Amino acid sequence: MAGLVKQSTGFTLVELLISLAVSVVLLTLALPSMQSFMDSARLVDATEQVYSHLQQARIESIARSRDIHVNISANGSPWVYGISHRNNCDTTQTAADGVNACVLVVDDADTDDAVDPGDGSVDTGDLVLMRFDSTPHAGISATGGDFQITFSALRGTSSGGTIDLTSPKGRKLTVTVGLLGQINVCYAQDSSDAITGYKECS
Repeated sequence: MAGLVKQSTGFTLVELLISLAVSVVLLTLALPSMQSFMDSARLVDATEQVYSHLQQARIESIARSRDIHVNISANGSPWVYGISHRNNCDTTQTAADGVNACVLVVDDADTDDAVDPGDGSVDTGDLVLMRFDSTPHAGISATGGDFQITFSALRGTSSGGTIDLTSPKGRKLTVTVGLLGQINVCYAQDSSDAITGYKECS
């Protein structure tokens, strides 16, 4: 029994190096796919935010029986937009009590003044800032210029408009608001790649 040698159950240095090399190769092959996925995910996230806020503006116009405006400044990056009952609200204002800030009136029940008459008499506690910018969407640019989309209280029809959002890798999604108030998202024909879940723009 004294002559028996205990066998090692660990890995040899060669085996560890081979395992490491295989792992590096697999990671190198997977990295472009992961980057592509993240690029698409960031673009979709930004686009869905814009889409949902436009839908909200249309719903608010019908529910409040008054025009609701969406003011957009989309000239690359950064980009910003605001929703308001105020015509041509100022998207540079970052506080609800700012001069002509993009706000909606939400009655907090401490007064009976639930409608902004436009003369500054509305309770500032009833004003909710509705300004959104590209800060949460790093790398996503938006084009379309400076313009306003107005949703009418009459069945939510609109003045129409288009916003193009582009990812760092050149993928592009387009948000279009039609004259009847319909809001659609599609991927642009000149986009570098199709985006799953969306149709190609016609």
